[in-house]
Amino acid sequence: MKRLWKTVPPCLSDIQGLQALMNNTEGIAVVDDASSYKPLRFAQGGVGRPENRRGPGGKQTGYFGTQRMVSSEVREADVITGTSEKVWKAVKTGLEVFHPAFLLLTTAPCAAMIGTDHGETLGRIREELSVPAAIVDLDGQKDYLCGIGMALEAMGTILPEKRETVPGTVNLLGCHSVDWTEDMVRETEQWLKDNGWKVLSRWGGKESMENFKNAAAAAVNLVVNVSGLRLARYMEREFGIPYVVGAPFGKAQCARLLEEMKSGERAPLPEGGEGGPDALIIGEQFSADAIRRGLEARGYANVRVCSFFEMDKGFMRPGDRKLVSEDELASELANENLRVVFGDTDYKMGSQVKWVPLHNQGNLAPASLMVPFSMTDGAMDRWLDGVL
Repeated sequence: MKRLWKTVPPCLSDIQGLQALMNNTEGIAVVDDASSYKPLRFAQGGVGRPENRRGPGGKQTGYFGTQRMVSSEVREADVITGTSEKVWKAVKTGLEVFHPAFLLLTTAPCAAMIGTDHGETLGRIREELSVPAAIVDLDGQKDYLCGIGMALEAMGTILPEKRETVPGTVNLLGCHSVDWTEDMVRETEQWLKDNGWKVLSRWGGKESMENFKNAAAAAVNLVVNVSGLRLARYMEREFGIPYVVGAPFGKAQCARLLEEMKSGERAPLPEGGEGGPDALIIGEQFSADAIRRGLEARGYANVRVCSFFEMDKGFMRPGDRKLVSEDELASELANENLRVVFGDTDYKMGSQVKWVPLHNQGNLAPASLMVPFSMTDGAMDRWLDGVL
């Protein structure tokens, strides 16, 4: 019964992460699944949740024109016959409706259980259609950060074109619409500009095909969200672009990132404190780590980062934890040394410790709508001073 969820709401799946990502691009995703995916709303300051859109008289308007995602709509008989032809039909329909600049193929739970291999369809697309395409190996069972990360990596294998390195240029990796608003992306870009850097492309944010093509010319990649790590590692291997990791939140954090971007070398992680944590941050790994550094500068000795979503072990400090059950969350909240917790209010589970609400649009059924806000540069310091 440890995996029985009673309080914490489910999060967006890997497929829904892909869905949110594609809406900011000129491409489409073709999903081999039984479902016709409904729009996800990620309005500025809003919370992502499925919504059926209807036209005049309450008539359903249909899928096309609202999301850059097409489903093969598999049925029971396809367990025997396979889904290849339905996927091909969905590809052709998607091309006719959206005229995409690129295409990503993926499975969802139904096709994943059948064991469909899309290699043949990918080969057919490359032979018969003039559109870059790649496979994203999803199954609908992981979280949205995993889906976005794998999709960004797939895009990185087909979109950038080799260029001569342009000094003073940077790509933003992982600035997707679930965790980042457009204001956050703009303010981060302005911070970089003020410090002598030009952003070539924004992987996850609204971006043009031309900028994706030029991304290989960047002198460095700045990974602002854990979803950008796979792409960063691929671009380092393929194009020799070094990467720096961290959300640009807080003056000290921003100074560190600028120094690492200039040198092209990442500083080692600070060591974790001893004993039980005096502060707990529950959320996306890199944003939570930026808040942790701000708390440490304010006298907190042992700050722990936890998340129900994807975490990269290479950037976890001792004590950090990938949560897989409500029991694990409860054990963290029960620590007698805790002075404060930062996290979505859906995670409180009756805890009486001081709680600072931290937005999370990744929850499908939030108890309250929480507006994401920019913590870029000194904004996080002002926020921390106000809530502590």
